[in-house]
Amino acid sequence: MFNDVLIIADTFMEPPSEVLPLRTVTMIAHCNLGMSILIQSTQEMKDFVYRFAKLRGLMDYIDYILCERERERERDVRIDVVRFYPNTIVVKWIRIENQLTLLGRIKSLAGK
Repeated sequence: MFNDVLIIADTFMEPPSEVLPLRTVTMIAHCNLGMSILIQSTQEMKDFVYRFAKLRGLMDYIDYILCERERERERDVRIDVVRFYPNTIVVKWIRIENQLTLLGRIKSLAGK
């Protein structure tokens, strides 16, 4: 079974996460693994997240910004700071030090 959706929590859009590794993770997941990339945010923060991401080139591989609870499918691969769903990769940040490990875990959970 393949999981074609990667949902990333909006907390990774700001420090201590780094923009280039986040862009690399979204690019490889989108282009190489064929996944749709979604950012999960609150309704109040949706516009801020879009502007922040757009200025840094992060929206190139992001398909949509979700509001909380808008998509609660348990089979999607998620990156978050807490585990609410199965198939969640729990990390504190996305940085150059953990991007390769993160990509390997995404590939494994996506079944690709």
